[in-house]
Amino acid sequence: MDVAGQRIRERRLERGWSQTELGRRMGVSKQQVMRYEVHGIGNMRVRRLAALCEVFGCTADELLGRSKNVSRKGAMRMEWATLIWMGSTTLLLTMVLWRLHDLEQVVNRRPDETDHPAYGSH
Repeated sequence: MDVAGQRIRERRLERGWSQTELGRRMGVSKQQVMRYEVHGIGNMRVRRLAALCEVFGCTADELLGRSKNVSRKGAMRMEWATLIWMGSTTLLLTMVLWRLHDLEQVVNRRPDETDHPAYGSH
């Protein structure tokens, strides 16, 4: 069992919830909760992770076991910084892709007569 999965299971059982109840609170099926408990949260979508943290009243770092010496406020700051960095990276990548698209348009455009020196105005 994955460490994060084990923590999910422990927190669920501490509250006396079934997998069905946790799934209802998160908006997922019992089978999905079972997958999270067995395989962890490595492939979990960000919104599902946020829902899970909200349900348990913890941070993602706490689920992963990374915040033993970090205050909850400090852990939340690190998570926000990570999300902002991820958003900035996505924005930057989008800008680069648009620029490459523009360059491709310039490279692939068909020259017209006015672009060629032999056809210039005399």
